[in-house]
Parts: sequence; C-alpha cells; structure tokens
Amino acid sequence: MIWLIETGLVLFALGGLVILAGGLAKKPLWKEIGALIASIMGPLTLACCWFVLLHVRQNETIYWARLMAGDAAEMFAIGSLGLIVGSGLAVGALSLEDRFASLRAGAIFLALSWIILLLHPTPHYVPFPGWFDKLVWFMVLVGGAGICVVVFRKLKDCLRPFSTPLFILAGVFPLLSLVTFSAHRQAQVFLDLGSMPTEQRVSMMGCLVCHSMNGEGQPNPGGGLEAVASRTEDELREFLLEPTEQNAKQFNIRENPTGDMAGVHLTPGQVNALLEALSSIYGFRQPVSENVSMEGVESILTAKTCLACHSVGDRGAAGGGVGGPLEDAAKRSRETLRVWLLNPSTDNAKQLGIRENPIGAMGSFALTEAETDVIVPWILSLKEK
Repeated sequence: MIWLIETGLVLFALGGLVILAGGLAKKPLWKEIGALIASIMGPLTLACCWFVLLHVRQNETIYWARLMAGDAAEMFAIGSLGLIVGSGLAVGALSLEDRFASLRAGAIFLALSWIILLLHPTPHYVPFPGWFDKLVWFMVLVGGAGICVVVFRKLKDCLRPFSTPLFILAGVFPLLSLVTFSAHRQAQVFLDLGSMPTEQRVSMMGCLVCHSMNGEGQPNPGGGLEAVASRTEDELREFLLEPTEQNAKQFNIRENPTGDMAGVHLTPGQVNALLEALSSIYGFRQPVSENVSMEGVESILTAKTCLACHSVGDRGAAGGGVGGPLEDAAKRSRETLRVWLLNPSTDNAKQLGIRENPIGAMGSFALTEAETDVIVPWILSLKEK
C-alpha cells in the first residue's frame, strides 16, 4: 500500500515543479495550475499517508516504528514537513493571486480529506480517545481551509507583496516531500541488531516511539523501559515473542494493557538482541528465591513495578530513579513505612516527611494490608545489608 503514498508524492512534487517553471517563464497560468495540483494532491496524499500508515502500524509495526522514531525517522520528518507545509503554502498562494475558483477547489479538497480520518478508526493503543484525534484533524484540515478563505477575502491586499516569495516556497517545499522515498527504502533495510551498541539497538528499532529510555523518547503509551528491571528475562522473552494483551496481564507487564503492544511482531533474533541490550542497560530481576517470604517480596516488586522508579543494590532504575534507593527507606520506622505504603499520597508524603515536594507518582501504587506485611520487614532488613 506504500505505493499509494509514493504516487501522491510524485504528483505533489510535480505541482511544485510546475509552480517554479511558471515563475521562471513568467507564466502566471502555470503557477496557478501548479499550485492547484499541489493544493489538491497535498491533502489527498496526507489523508492517504495517514490511512496507509495506520495499516502499517497494525500489520508491519517495526516498519512504522523505524519511520516514526527509528533510523528512518529523520528523513521521514523532512518528507512530512515538505508535504504538510507545501500543501498549506499552495493553498495560501492561490488566495493571494485572486484565483478564487482554484482556491475554492484547493480548500474543498483540504477540508474533505478529513472525512477519511473521520471514517477510519483511531488505533486502540493511541494514548488519547478517538473523538479527540478526530477533533485535532478537523481543526487542522477544515480549519486550515477556512483560514485560507479568510485570507482571500480579508487580508489579500496586505499580503499581496509576499505573493512571489510565497509561490517560490510553495514550489520548493513539495520537492522536499520526495525525501520520503528514501525514508521508505531505509525502513525496509535489514537491521543487524547484534552488531550495534546496546542503546542504539533500542533506538534504531523505533522502540522510543512508544517508550522512553533514560529521558529520551515518548513515555506514553508504553511507559519507561526502566520497568524491565522488575521482570525476569524469561518473562520478557515470552512476552516479546508474543506481545498480546493477554500475555501483558499473564506476565504482570501491565494490569490494564492498552492493546497488543501496537501490533509488534518480533523475530526470535530481534528479541534476543533487544533483551541483551536491556540487560546491559538496566538488568533484569533474578528468578524468585526458594525462600517463601522472598518470593512474596519479588511478586510485589514485579506487580507494582517498584524498580522502575527505585533501585535496590545494583538492580532497578539508574541512580536510584525518581523514587530513590529502597535502602534509604530502611532508615524509616516500621509504622511510617506501613502508613506510607497503604496510602502513598502527596499529603502523606509531606506529613510523614517522605518528601518535601512530592510529585504524586506513587499515588496509584498503594499496597494492601497483606502486601504491606510482606514488604515492610524486607525493606527494614536492607538496613543491615
């Protein structure tokens, strides 16, 4: 389906070339025709791009991730900039040349392309509701078309001196969209993850489009990769080989998963390379001890993802994370720990002296009475180690 986008890009860039040719040959009609082609093909290609990339996200997620945040992301961003800005400039240029019929056609295509977005569902793993996604695109596309008409009616006389440079930019930016071809080709190149540095394996695969790592990437919807420190290697391997919603619950990856990890399909080789990288960066939880009490502790650490924001020994978040080393908690009294873990609110953080300026991150990780009875003695025992 990628060929649909690339066909649109060729026609869109052709409109830009006609604009530039018309400017060089001093042919106003050529410029108008080129701007009309760009103003029509730009929105259509944008809508087609959204439609196709949604399909890719569902069926070829690694390809999409590499375009959005992996090794092909920079070229894809340049191509997208050319497509988005070039479309707006083409419609805007028509509004300054008293080409009302052409402007109307361009504005209509810009507005109607929203219908494709309205009818097509927002992926269930996108971290905001579908209605909000539709509203944003409505404001961008339909609102953008309306603004162009307002410019034509109200501001054209003030902006007319900028007509020539605007047409030049409207001809150049569509040519930038052709960089998207290189991005598509790059995203298809085989990645030898085993030969790459550890952190580069994660970034090149595009994992940071849905996760964060050491402050980089997007923390939603997948969360920080620091959480792997609360998992065993076997659990992570089983999940990554089949990252479904059911397995997310089974392996305590997430209590309320938002979907099948964006539809990711990893090969065993890719899984092994990523696990080796994550193990090097964060380390994994060791299998539970035969000691019953320790098993209970490990179960709580895993279920509550404690080591995503804390550290204990050489395990967990780098530098102690935002929550600090758990060894520091061992300095507090048994009663303070119980009260805090049963209700880790911002008010309790101040009242108990846990933190002067709490960020409220633990508010949703309260423990039960039974869990508190298990974890508090273990925390206190860290003082002796």
